[in-house]
Amino acid sequence: MTMTETAGKPATPRYRAKKDRIVAVATAILNQTGVDGFTLARVAEAVGCHPATLGYYWRKDTLIETCVLEAADRIRAMADAALATETPAGHVRGFVRTYFDERRRIWSGAAPDYADFAELRHSGPQAFEAYQAMFRAIARLYRGAPTASDTRAGAPWARLVIEEIGWSRHWLRAADDADFHRGAAAMTQFLSEGLAAPGQVWPQVPPPEALAPPPDPVAAPREAFLAAATRIMNANGYRGASVERISASLGRTKGAFYHHHADKDEVIEACFARTFQIMSDALVRAAAEPTGWRRLAVAAASLAQRHNSPAGLMVRTYALAGLPPRLRWTMTERFGEAAAGFRRFIEDGVADGSIRAADPHAAAQMTLTLVNSSAYLNTWAPQIPPEDVVDGYVRPTLMGLLRGA
Repeated sequence: MTMTETAGKPATPRYRAKKDRIVAVATAILNQTGVDGFTLARVAEAVGCHPATLGYYWRKDTLIETCVLEAADRIRAMADAALATETPAGHVRGFVRTYFDERRRIWSGAAPDYADFAELRHSGPQAFEAYQAMFRAIARLYRGAPTASDTRAGAPWARLVIEEIGWSRHWLRAADDADFHRGAAAMTQFLSEGLAAPGQVWPQVPPPEALAPPPDPVAAPREAFLAAATRIMNANGYRGASVERISASLGRTKGAFYHHHADKDEVIEACFARTFQIMSDALVRAAAEPTGWRRLAVAAASLAQRHNSPAGLMVRTYALAGLPPRLRWTMTERFGEAAAGFRRFIEDGVADGSIRAADPHAAAQMTLTLVNSSAYLNTWAPQIPPEDVVDGYVRPTLMGLLRGA
C-alpha cells in the first residue's frame, strides 16, 4: 500500500503533500546511495518520522518504483509540451530548454530531483511502463526529421536524449543560473546540428581490429572472469554481478574466482580499468588523423564498434549507479577524465575549422555518452543491428540529426 491508497479513498491534498515530500527525500537518498544503500529507515530519519509509520504506507520496492515512475512522468510531460512547436528543431530546443530550466530549479532547491534511470532495472512494472511512455514521447520529438519519419524511427534518438540528460548531472558543474542556459544551448546544438562543421564529410573509419575469441576460463582464467563480470554488470548492475553468478557463467566455482581475485570489488575495479585502457588506446590511434573532426569521428566510431562486439569488454556508465559510494565517485571521475581525449580533438577541430564552434567540455561529455549509449542500442532500436551502429547511430548524430530539417 502507498500513501495514495488509503482505504480506497482518493488522496487528500494533505496526503499528497506528504507523499511528495517523502518521494523527494527518497529520490535524493536513492541517487546518493543506489538501491543497496537505500532503506526506509534512512528515508524516515530524513523526513522526520518513525520508520514504523513510513513502513505502514510503503515498502522499499514500492517507494523506489514510485521515485522512478514520477521522474519518468515529469520528463514525459516536458516532451509532450515541446511538441506544441511546428518543427523537429523546435521540439528538441523546447524540450532541452525546459529540462535544463527544471535542473536549475532543482539546483536552487525550488523543485525535487529526478531519480536516476539506472535504477529502472530494480523497479516494478508501473515504473517501466512510465519509462516506456516517456521514451515514446521523446522519440516523437524527432518525428518529421530526415533521420526519423515516425516514432519507431525516432527510437535511437530517444535513447540518446535520455542518456544525454542523465549524464548531464555529472558534467554540468553549475555556479549560477547562466551555466544552465549554456548547458541547454550546448546540448541543443549537439542533438540537432552535431559537431561537424559545414562542408565536412564522414571519414572512412577503419574496420574494427580482429577480436580474439572470449578468453578461455582454463587457459586465461583472470581475463575470462573480467569478461564475464563486465558482461553481467552491464546487464544486471553491481548488485547483480555476484561472485556466484560470475563464476557460474564460466562453469567455474567460487573457489576458482577467489584464487585469482581478492574479492568482488577488486574484479569490478579491474573491469573499469580495462574499459579506460580501451578508450585510451582508441584515442591514441585516432590522434594520427589529420584534422580534429576526423580524430573525433574515428575515435567515437571505433569505440562504438568495440561496445557492440562480442568481446567488447567495456563497462557502461549505467553500472555506476549501484557501486559502493567510494568506488562510484572514483569511477565517475574517471569517466569524466576519459572524455578529456574527446575534448582535445574538439578543440583541435574548432581551431582548424573542421568542427563547428562548440563548448568543448560539454561536447566531449556528450560524445562520451553517445559512445556509451551505443551499447545494447538494438534492444530499444531493433532497426539498428550492432554491426550498423556507426552508420545508423554515431555518424548521423555527429553529422547533425536535424541538419537540413
